[in-house]
Parts: sequence; structure tokens; C-alpha cells
Amino acid sequence: MPHFLLGNYRFEVGKIICVEREDEKDEPLIFMKPPSSIIHQGDDIIHPGLGSELGYNLCLAMAVGERIEGNAKAKMSHLLGLGVLFDIFDVKEFESSRKDGLPWLIAKGRDTFCPISEFASLKEAGDPYGQEVYLEINGEEVLKTTTRELEIGLEEAMLHISEFITLAPGDILAVRVKGGGGRIKKEDEIEAGISSIGILRNNVTGSSITP
Repeated sequence: MPHFLLGNYRFEVGKIICVEREDEKDEPLIFMKPPSSIIHQGDDIIHPGLGSELGYNLCLAMAVGERIEGNAKAKMSHLLGLGVLFDIFDVKEFESSRKDGLPWLIAKGRDTFCPISEFASLKEAGDPYGQEVYLEINGEEVLKTTTRELEIGLEEAMLHISEFITLAPGDILAVRVKGGGGRIKKEDEIEAGISSIGILRNNVTGSSITP
């Protein structure tokens, strides 16, 4: 079963809900990824091939520890911990779906399209907005920032999501890091770290399925 790790504990994953906002004036945008898309540290991201191009977004992930119904009740203490997540997507499928107003599930929900790190408890993580963030592709640094540069605050993301969707223990919420997006290709290694929260490293490989 899809799962995430926190310390010596293994938790079954419920929903994976991502929230992003390119402009502070805009309403936050919510989309979901299936639990079957999860992989872990060191696992391979499978490139679909056949002319596809992969994109990524670096996210700070939150693991829900208590049921949250209604936005007025959402708060940081409802969380189990924090982690690192890559939102991987098929660029062509994504752009086509967005243009036509269609769901993003095929573009963002394929197997291996949701790498996650181990999670740190809130106590281990410390101040969620005081973390240094780096992102490297093939050992070359492409982003250096802090968790103050999230597209939406963690509390605000929880409040917004729970206004529409009841959150349950095991759900994972992800908030995009500003400037943490780009493209990856076969044989690339992508690595990101958020200081006291975690490190995530994955390689991109070709599909083992012959068309």
C-alpha cells in the first residue's frame, strides 16, 4: 500500500492534495494526485518516452494527523509532520488539459509522479518558515531559497482545502515553493532539501514498457 515514513512509523497514505497560487491576488488552485503515484527516496521517476517532456514542482508537504472538517478548525497542530515532495507531470498533457479546461489527473497522476521524502515531526522540523531550501539537477544548484517563499502559507492552505474537502489522518497536502519548477529528462538526477525537514533524491529513467 502507498505509505509515508515518519521516524520509526509507517503510515498509509489517504489523499494527496496539492495547492498552488501563482499570484497572491488569485484564489488558490487545488488538484489531486492518486496515492499510486507515490515513490520514495532513491526510487526512479519513469519517463513516459514517446516525445513526452517531464516537468517538476518542488513542494513542502504536510502529513495530516487528525480529522479536519471545516476551515475554521484547521491548524498546524492537526499535522503529524512535514516533508519534501516533487510534483512531477507530463508537460504536453498538462498544457493540453489546462488549455481545454480538463482535469489534470493523466498529466500529474501517473505512477512514480509523486516522489516523497521521509517526514519530520513538527518538533524535529521546528519553525516551518525558517528553513533553507535547495534544489539541484545533476549536482548543479538551480534554486536556493527559504520556506518563507511558499506560494501560499501552510495554515492558509489547510484552511482553504478543508473548506471544501474533509481531511483525514494519512492525507498529504503539498504547497509549491516559489521558483521551484522546471524540466527534467531521462538520466537526470533531481535532489532537493529543506534543512531540518528532509532530503529527496530521485533519478529519471526510461519506461520499461515497450509500445
